[in-house]
Amino acid sequence: MTPRFHLVGDGALSVEWPLTNQANRLARALAEDLTARALPGVQECVPALRSLLIRFDPQTLDPEGLERDISLRLQGLETAAGKTGRLIRIPVCFDADLAPDLAGLAKAKGITRQEAIARLTGASYTALFMGFLPGFAYLDGLPPELSLPRLATPRTLVPAGSLALADGMCAVYPLQSPGGWHLLGRTPLKLFDPEQADPFLLQAGDQISFFAIRRAEFEGGR
Repeated sequence: MTPRFHLVGDGALSVEWPLTNQANRLARALAEDLTARALPGVQECVPALRSLLIRFDPQTLDPEGLERDISLRLQGLETAAGKTGRLIRIPVCFDADLAPDLAGLAKAKGITRQEAIARLTGASYTALFMGFLPGFAYLDGLPPELSLPRLATPRTLVPAGSLALADGMCAVYPLQSPGGWHLLGRTPLKLFDPEQADPFLLQAGDQISFFAIRRAEFEGGR
């Protein structure tokens, strides 16, 4: 696929593809390539759903030269775009007080709570991109039959570690914050820990699965 290039101010270039499954894989593959084979003047690469934002030093790089380099790199990335990231399993407690919207999801879909949990934990998810909060990964792979629109009225407070879904995607809130997604459980893991050398548990391209744990395991893992 041929991308479109857009200047964002005088120090950033956006590379944008048509909205397809391949677009996100290409954005991630290009970001990885620019990290592995550093181009002098490139300061940061931020992949999104179907685009990549490249911050660069305009005193070192000119936009036309950067576009030429990107176009050449993309010629060799079509096969690399299928590469998968790390495999990460995330424990989740589905007790009712930690999963306030799980019963509503099950009722709306005509299934039991246990069936909803089985479908959530039986799926494999891919982190498409990061956004909204530090460590917040937008996860693709939610079973289509579990999809629900966002809440009509967002909550003013969502606890950190909440497993949530909305509009065909899944996510785990890394920090306490407002939010409009349906809350289905909670993990004791820290998805964002600024005290660590690498503060982010997840990154774009990771393959993620969830597994159920009991309340004692949840409390012990916090």
